[in-house]
Amino acid sequence: MKINIPGVKCPDCDAKLKATVEDLAKQRTVRCANGHAIALKDSGGGARTAQKSLGDLERTLKNFGK
Repeated sequence: MKINIPGVKCPDCDAKLKATVEDLAKQRTVRCANGHAIALKDSGGGARTAQKSLGDLERTLKNFGK
């Protein structure tokens, strides 16, 4: 399950970024529309916890009714 993070902008050019909770949890580097590289940082670990919870929910919903 992918959930977009709204309102994230490039610090260099203020362009909108397309980033997901998974991108943040895995501390990926994403690029803005103008090609600037932005390294995402999950400093408190909250995105990893949220991503794990989303994965658990997705598995539960898949197995629901089996």
